Amino acid sequence: MFRTGGVGGDLYWNEFRDTVKKYWSNFFEYHRRGLSQDRTKPWADPDKTPLFREPSGNWDEHYSVDVQAAIAAQTQTRVGGDAQAAAAAVRDKLAQQGVAVRLAKMLGFGGNGVASLFEVWPGGEGQPSKKVVVKSLLRRGTTMNAEWSFNAALKRARHIIQVRYWKGEIMPTEGADLRESADQWQHIDEDRTMLTLEFLRNGDMHHLISKLAKADDAVPQPILWRIFFCHGSQPPGWDFIHYDLDPQNILIGDMDDGEHSVAPVFKISDLGLGKNTGDRQFQTPCEQHHKEWDYIYFPPTEPTPPRVAGLYGPWSNIFQAGLCMQNLITKFTIPYPPAAIGPLNAPEGAHLFDHPTVIRDSKGRPLPSFYTHGYNLASVRGIDDELMHLLLRCLADLPRDRPSLWELQWLMVTKERSPGWAIPENDPDGIRAWCDRMFNQPNDVGAGSYSPACVVV
Repeated sequence: MFRTGGVGGDLYWNEFRDTVKKYWSNFFEYHRRGLSQDRTKPWADPDKTPLFREPSGNWDEHYSVDVQAAIAAQTQTRVGGDAQAAAAAVRDKLAQQGVAVRLAKMLGFGGNGVASLFEVWPGGEGQPSKKVVVKSLLRRGTTMNAEWSFNAALKRARHIIQVRYWKGEIMPTEGADLRESADQWQHIDEDRTMLTLEFLRNGDMHHLISKLAKADDAVPQPILWRIFFCHGSQPPGWDFIHYDLDPQNILIGDMDDGEHSVAPVFKISDLGLGKNTGDRQFQTPCEQHHKEWDYIYFPPTEPTPPRVAGLYGPWSNIFQAGLCMQNLITKFTIPYPPAAIGPLNAPEGAHLFDHPTVIRDSKGRPLPSFYTHGYNLASVRGIDDELMHLLLRCLADLPRDRPSLWELQWLMVTKERSPGWAIPENDPDGIRAWCDRMFNQPNDVGAGSYSPACVVV
């Protein structure tokens, strides 16, 4: 992956060292010490002495982590607070088009925008209503072009939140008396400061985790597999990197007569921070989360430069999907500060499990040793070894140690064809009853609270 040779190559790597590497190495030094949530961003302050120091020698490829202390630190963040923001401007804008509209609920906001639930009456008050979610910007002078583009490209994807169009879909435009209104709804559809999406009535994984935490409940094993397959097995060849896949951005819909007949569909949302792997920004940013980057010197002087974590790619989505499953199973927020624990599948890591353990791939083959950010899953009761080992691999420190999209796709097909996959109607384990209680009965959305903070690697 290195450019080498000539003055041009040296200039490139000098610039890379002085901009990309120094900045991000300093940030991750703060991050590993549990200091990266400081809103003043001291790692970016040129007047502050960097915490990062160039190490001497070569990395021995081992992390020195006090496992018990790391897990103790990571379990301090089980619950947190929710935030909401006003969306009256969107309501007024829609009302000006002549539609009866009610701001039903403000769902939440982030650094750039707010998401709100609206109820609209296309035929006027007293007629049947529809519910839609509208995302809008908090700051003027910006647009949602990127999110619009990605949602349009992924229209009809089964596990991606879908755009709803006002012209002809939400609002009728057929008939002589309605044709004049078509242009005004076309104008709303083309407004890139707002984005209208389908409403999924079961909320998001964030609230599901809150509900589980309050009730001290756990998701049944067969449902964990189904949830993981919803958001963790994108098709091979998918070149979109999400960058913000956390429990608040995984929405829960309804059950159907097909593959979601027992548990509802889970859909990925909030694509605005995503990138295609062909984007020019992918030419330099690398997964510098990994410790080996601290030991790389620029310009490279070694005849054969060491192999290090490379560009973001599908393996980055796999890591994020693993983090979401880790949150759902443990009911803790993302492990912070991060701690790569291991080596698994090595004599030095044998003490990490209470019985002899060999991590294998989906076809049963033993894997080389690796470090993982998912070790706290090993202490969870009720999760079977196959799923736990798969998630340990999804959360592997190095991208090369994570399962590929091809492997996940093969595993999904194999699982769905296995005799034990279908849940019988008589349901001796009570799984259907659990899903009915969790998803079909009124939600106590305010019960408990869980506040994730996504760290993209």
